[in-house]
Amino acid sequence: MKVLIADNDSTSRLFVKTHLMQWGYEVVEAINGNEINAIVFQKSPPRILIIDIMLSDINVLELCATIQNQKDSPLIYVLLLLSSCHQEDMSNALENGVHNIHVKPLTRDQLKSYVSVGKQLVTYDDQIKNYEKQIERSSRIDELTKIPNRHYLLECATNEFNRAFRYARPMSVLLLDIDHFRKINETYGHDAGDNILATLAESCQNDLRQNDLIGRIGGEEFAIILPETEIDCAIEVAERIRISIEQKTIHVNNHSIRLTVSIGIAILWYEDRAFEDILSRAGDALQCAKIAGRNCVLSGGH
Repeated sequence: MKVLIADNDSTSRLFVKTHLMQWGYEVVEAINGNEINAIVFQKSPPRILIIDIMLSDINVLELCATIQNQKDSPLIYVLLLLSSCHQEDMSNALENGVHNIHVKPLTRDQLKSYVSVGKQLVTYDDQIKNYEKQIERSSRIDELTKIPNRHYLLECATNEFNRAFRYARPMSVLLLDIDHFRKINETYGHDAGDNILATLAESCQNDLRQNDLIGRIGGEEFAIILPETEIDCAIEVAERIRISIEQKTIHVNNHSIRLTVSIGIAILWYEDRAFEDILSRAGDALQCAKIAGRNCVLSGGH
């Protein structure tokens, strides 16, 4: 873990640096405000800051407040060093995001205790933030296929619908369903089914543009949003996806499985009032594709 020592007293810096390095910490030093700012406000800042309040060219308490108020930045544990014990200084320090305060001199055992607490605190904070990111990701991403789930896809699709409708821009939607998926599950097992879903999602992504979006909206049903796309181009994309999947062989548990998909297409109508209107027409086109014999692409009225 990286520790910053900000102190213009060279003897004090050497004392702290020597012990920290013995305990396995990576140490960087600063003696003025410019050096502190260059070190603290970077992509990978030190996680522990040991700073003397008496640095002359910077307001240390304002600096501490700025550090702790950075949104989406890692926690930096701050140990503030004072030359004398003033209640007002201590109160102001705690109000500005300082975690611990010590009046010089600092003994070896005291230093070890402070940095140990700091290390535990930043480690715990990292764990919490990582857990929050996992929770946020799980609320948006389908864990099996690693693509947006229904809720997040509809959220993104609604935003794209509003943009396209407002600026009178084209938009197409593909609704894709794996043919005879229940039979695949019954014949080869659910592990094979899961493998197929993940493989299909990856295959579709490889055939899409960067601004296109695919999401899993049901068991074996996927929706694809194609911004700035007229019907002719949407049909070409759908056919490319259909053929790519038809030509693919998936190997699971010594079985070679071939599959096909049916795809329904709908485009934005100016009579539409919500994205669900387009999705409903794509669903109708998908049902027609199944009735027509599956493994085909059909578009709704346009």
